[in-house]
Amino acid sequence: MIFSLEVFDMAGAGIAAISTLTGAMRYRLSWALSLISCSIYCIIFFYKSLPYNLIVHSLYLPLTLYGAYQWHKSPPTSSQIKFSSPLTISLIFTICGMMYIVSIISNGNWHNDSITSFLSVSAMYLMANHSIECWILWFLADIIYLKLYMDSHMPFSMLKSGCYLVVSLTTYFYWYKIYRPRKDLS
Repeated sequence: MIFSLEVFDMAGAGIAAISTLTGAMRYRLSWALSLISCSIYCIIFFYKSLPYNLIVHSLYLPLTLYGAYQWHKSPPTSSQIKFSSPLTISLIFTICGMMYIVSIISNGNWHNDSITSFLSVSAMYLMANHSIECWILWFLADIIYLKLYMDSHMPFSMLKSGCYLVVSLTTYFYWYKIYRPRKDLS
């Protein structure tokens, strides 16, 4: 192998962390950084044989372009932060629950990888559309990612997911604080 997966893991985790922080602060730069980190993680997950995470990071590439387009077309201001419809959130959690049940019934060992993938794609879509719930989905995904990365011997990604837990929780409350005064005025 020409490159070290540990170095890629460190670079991907660092760039992804900066991308998440800039996204939390609603900077458009986050989407360009996301594109770079997703490309790095596609390579890592290919070599680590994590097929669902490889698929999700491959899906992130066009989703990142979609998010960049959405934020370019309509920069994320406090007036655009919103809650998603109950139907959207119910659908996300129903599909996630069904994926978990199917993995148990089929004696599959892939549920952590597939559920984190689904939660992450859903969170990325909600984030592109300025929905507060994206941070809840990121939080749930990162709890599961911690275990997945620990089992895959990816220490920098594990550290990144630990930091993401804090970022997702604090950003949820930050975005909610921005949303709340607007709601109170209605």
